[in-house]
Amino acid sequence: TDKNTNDDFCEIHELNRRFDPLFQAVFEYHSVYKQKCMKAQKRMEYQQKVNEMREFPDAIDTHSSINLLRPPNVRRMRRKIVYHYGPTNSGKTYLAVERLCQAKSGVYAGPLRLLAAESFHRMNAKGVYTNLMTGQEKVVVPFATHVACTVEMANTSTPVEVAVLDEIQLIADSSRGWAWTRVLLGFQSQEVHVCGDGSARKLVRQIAQECGDEYEEVQYERRNSLRVAQTSLLGNLKNLRKGDCLIVFGRKLCFQMKEEVESANPGVRCAMIYGKLPPETRSEQARLFNDATSGFDILISTDAIGLGLNLDIGRIIFVEVRKFVRVRDKFNGLLAMKRVELEAPHVRQIAGRAGRDKIKFPNGGEVTTLHRRDLDLLKKKMVHGLQVEQKSAGIIPSCEGIIELHDLTTTKLNRRSTGKQHNLSSVSDLVDGLNLYEKRFRTAEKTFKVCSKRIDEMKETCELIGDHIRLPMSAQLDFASAPVDRSENISKDEFARMIELYSKRQQVTLNLEIITKYLQAKELYWLERLYHMLELYIYLGNAFGRTCFPHLDPANALRRRVLSKIESKIKERTNVQAAKNSMRKTQNQAREKEKSKTEKYRGRVEAKKSKKRMKNRAKGKAESNAEKRRKKDDDMFEELFLFNGV
Repeated sequence: TDKNTNDDFCEIHELNRRFDPLFQAVFEYHSVYKQKCMKAQKRMEYQQKVNEMREFPDAIDTHSSINLLRPPNVRRMRRKIVYHYGPTNSGKTYLAVERLCQAKSGVYAGPLRLLAAESFHRMNAKGVYTNLMTGQEKVVVPFATHVACTVEMANTSTPVEVAVLDEIQLIADSSRGWAWTRVLLGFQSQEVHVCGDGSARKLVRQIAQECGDEYEEVQYERRNSLRVAQTSLLGNLKNLRKGDCLIVFGRKLCFQMKEEVESANPGVRCAMIYGKLPPETRSEQARLFNDATSGFDILISTDAIGLGLNLDIGRIIFVEVRKFVRVRDKFNGLLAMKRVELEAPHVRQIAGRAGRDKIKFPNGGEVTTLHRRDLDLLKKKMVHGLQVEQKSAGIIPSCEGIIELHDLTTTKLNRRSTGKQHNLSSVSDLVDGLNLYEKRFRTAEKTFKVCSKRIDEMKETCELIGDHIRLPMSAQLDFASAPVDRSENISKDEFARMIELYSKRQQVTLNLEIITKYLQAKELYWLERLYHMLELYIYLGNAFGRTCFPHLDPANALRRRVLSKIESKIKERTNVQAAKNSMRKTQNQAREKEKSKTEKYRGRVEAKKSKKRMKNRAKGKAESNAEKRRKKDDDMFEELFLFNGV
């Protein structure tokens, strides 16, 4: 119908809608018909786009790829992107969040739950009502106008006035870079403030120009100085002082170094922070280290302190400047452990944790190594001119993207032309789609790249899903993106059990047998495994809803209970180690006392023997002299008798 006919129809309907139900039915039919026409038009546009892409299946130009990645509402906006860059402890994120608090509505997206929680508490303390949204935790504040969330949980469909995207240099990360790309291209905000080092400036500027957005840069300088020490600790842990932080790589090395430090320095207690430790426990350990009266003077940590924690560290000490990483072999495609050097930005990010408080550390922070062999390499990595430039932003396929590529190559997936998938598929279809996406996605200017590490992680998780299980593609992607600890068989078995129950349309409940067994465990290792299993259940419950995962509330309660047990176990372990050190110190003191007594007794005995020896020597000398005189007198008398003729 044309516009005039439509207007006349609407006018007639307004006159008769209260009196004649027939007109109301006709109008409703007309509305449905209009919606179908719009869908048909979109279907034709989509089919035309598919036909164009079929002609060039191996390449997608940069501008069309950006338009495909950007939501339609954002394409019509001209945003202002402000890049705040500088070293650690320069105040770039602080000023960006201050601008966020001044806005009527806004979003803060950070890489870690700790950073999101810190912004959540900070903004609410200023009277800015803010919600907290992470994969495992949701806190809703009444009348909230702002949201603090992790990057993966950021909602790009809600318009806001100001958005803050923290640690923008991770946009090129091969595992998580896709989340930064999605948020940067999808935020419906008038201002987008991105914070990080300067390695991604050129990339963000290029994306802003291609999107038609306004771009601005603000540079910051470090508020306190940071220097590299001229000497290392020479491998001697007795050279440690209060406020030092030892950087190791691995949970076992963290516990091993803690015992070595406390054994070498009796009376010293160490706090610990490592990746698999729950975020709440990490915050508690950081609080104990920052508290001067707690007795925790040394911090043992992995590279987990590089982001998200404010610590009063005076000196950073690298035990090693190399670590083991999993690398895929180019020939056989298998994953293997390889020892590699730390990247320069990563080293500077960790080293920047030293000397952040200018009042407590007026001379600035210091960074060094435990052994002399690593000091020259550390100095090379700390050169600020050595900046790694990020050249491409990471992306991963969506459900629609995978099915679209299957359509382009006439795969076995059946899909309607509207882009909605109704048929169930096996996990092999998802793996094929991931392989195809990774192989086919190319851009003319290399603005975007596929997050290969993330794709590998999703493929490894897909191996846990049986090929006999048939699920919608969207559900398979949600399961493949779940935070599964693939190094533990128990976690993998529990994940497979949840998928099996979900595929049979049964309610996924908690495994009470494993929970009861692990709650009674005395070792910290099993409590950590139980914590991550509960987090997996909570993540899937938030993704699929309470209908499928009815034990969300008990899982949250159990998570808090396990968290308290982990903290008590760490304190108990610290107290046991302190008791061992105290006992060892007492034994050493008793041994030294006994040794001194023995030495005094030996001294007295030696003195007596020496006196007796001297006495005997004097007595022997006197006897010898008397014998000599007697012999001399005898000789004299003998000569006298011979002289007289006797």
